[in-house]
Amino acid sequence: MSERADHSRIVVNGRDTYVQHSFGFRGSSFATRTFYSHGAYRARYYRQYRYHNVPLAAYAPVRYYPPAFYAWTYNAWATPIAYSWAWAGAPWFAYYSAYYTPAQVYVGAPQWLTDYLISTSLSESYQQQVDSGAPPEQLSGTAAMPPDVKNMITTEVQRDISLENYEGQAETKGQQIDPGSSGIARTFSDGKSHVFVASADLDVVDSAGVECAITEGDAVQLSAPLAGDAMAAYVQVVWSKGPDCHQGTSIQIALDDLQEMQNHMREMVDQGLADLRSHEGQGGLPVPPAGADGSAIPAAFAAIAPPADRNASAEINQQVQDANRVEQEAGGQTKM
Repeated sequence: MSERADHSRIVVNGRDTYVQHSFGFRGSSFATRTFYSHGAYRARYYRQYRYHNVPLAAYAPVRYYPPAFYAWTYNAWATPIAYSWAWAGAPWFAYYSAYYTPAQVYVGAPQWLTDYLISTSLSESYQQQVDSGAPPEQLSGTAAMPPDVKNMITTEVQRDISLENYEGQAETKGQQIDPGSSGIARTFSDGKSHVFVASADLDVVDSAGVECAITEGDAVQLSAPLAGDAMAAYVQVVWSKGPDCHQGTSIQIALDDLQEMQNHMREMVDQGLADLRSHEGQGGLPVPPAGADGSAIPAAFAAIAPPADRNASAEINQQVQDANRVEQEAGGQTKM
């Protein structure tokens, strides 16, 4: 990560590779991040805040749906549906087949969105390995995701649906949304256990001080409150597809990394909700009831939010080149 004189920053870290610029709206600080991948730009927006004196940015949707739509996606559907995913024959799915199997029948949107989230994370992880120029490494010690872990992720998805519904109703009333209530500050104050799905590969340290790694798609559980003025939290690995940070390991993760994991989950849930809206009644998906198909309401900040930064590709490439040069120079000095 590098920060420039205008306080914009460039972050290069697997999936979380972006150019960020800050902007203000109604006295609050926002950030726009431009992600660039395979010739396509996408902009995402975040509310900036501080927690335990750590600067954080919580994902902010650019539009909200009618409350009836959130109720339909939160609760069980009237009739369970059989659903076949279009990616069932994709190389990434074959690669992770011993590790992950989608449901064949869905009783509601939370279960469907859970598979949407997991499959997107795993496909992105696979693509990053392919993009690196080396074939994906053979997985070892891989165990299938236990049903209880998948259920915990589904519970977290329901919480995200409920949170987005709350934010949407606040927007319609012209109320300011507290960034902490949308970010991880909320997870440390509600007294509940929370599950995070890793959004990028991450080197961490376990409770014994030994380094290990988690990879995108791994799941960790937060059960204990944050101690004192700590800038990192202990979580337990509840599902891992690698032999490094294995299941049951207690590891320490920095608050900003936990926030990015939550951002990824909220973004995927938000994206999945949009897919449910655009494909309602198609491919076996049910049609929402009357009142749930009303028009989306733009978030107030969206009217002045900057578009995607079309210079992001060049800036990210320059950052990668600079990082590679520094690494090579450091390696040369070590050899001397």
